[in-house]
Amino acid sequence: MGAALIQTIYSGLVLSSIYALMAVGLTLIFGALRVLNLAHGALMMMGAYVSWLSAEWLGLPVFLGLPISFLVMMLVGFVMYRLMIGPMIGKPNWETNTFIATSGLALALESFALLVFGPRNQPQPFSIDGSFQLIGVTVSYQDILILVVAASALILMERFLSHSRSGLAIRATAQQPDAAQLMGVRQDHIFLLVLGVSSGLAALSGVLLSSIYFIAPTFGFHPMLKSFIICIFGGLGNIRGTLYAAFIIGITESVVSLFLGVRYALPIMFGLIIIVLIFRPAGLFGQREVVRL
Repeated sequence: MGAALIQTIYSGLVLSSIYALMAVGLTLIFGALRVLNLAHGALMMMGAYVSWLSAEWLGLPVFLGLPISFLVMMLVGFVMYRLMIGPMIGKPNWETNTFIATSGLALALESFALLVFGPRNQPQPFSIDGSFQLIGVTVSYQDILILVVAASALILMERFLSHSRSGLAIRATAQQPDAAQLMGVRQDHIFLLVLGVSSGLAALSGVLLSSIYFIAPTFGFHPMLKSFIICIFGGLGNIRGTLYAAFIIGITESVVSLFLGVRYALPIMFGLIIIVLIFRPAGLFGQREVVRL
């Protein structure tokens, strides 16, 4: 049981790195735009298909699938903002309207994928075969690839938000939008950038997660649900809290699956969220004062 527990915790760390990547993209949008993007899971699914298409249909090297997926879905995020979310911002009930619009977009993207690719599961070509043993733990080369890609993306994201002019403008807009505008920050451009970056991160997490499981038109629903759980647990809009929550949730899910079975993992996570929100309504790492990034 000891070896199995260590293996489970290790697997939980791998999953947690993907959860962190997909949840950061979701909480980034809420932090800056105050929009709950229900199309986030569908964007993950489309990103996974873009990687698959680049290898299977275009014949490109499999490792080009990741950057191609990021760039394509980032462009989709730009279009999504310009045609759908941007025109709604500032109008009456715009937060509710964007909630409904993104859920409709998710259904449309899933239906589109079903028509084009069919219902069959597809393997993700972005993967490496092989494994080795380390202190009794089976470590696959694919797990190492996932950890490296996820860690690199999160570090680059942190550097971008902390040290670039655009990143600082995003943080300023999230904390005090009116003051940021008075200081010359072009809010429309910041919102466009945030949605593009978030969509790109969704694509990366979709490619990595599908490399463990598979690709299907409904692939993004459960990951999006877990992203919401992580964001609420860590504090909606709080990136640092989201990262902590991703690893807590990922490891907890793996341990619960080992001892109680996979079917109990999601109900226990919801129970954990309920308990946290009773005592910490803003989330485990959230603050009463809204400082979202």
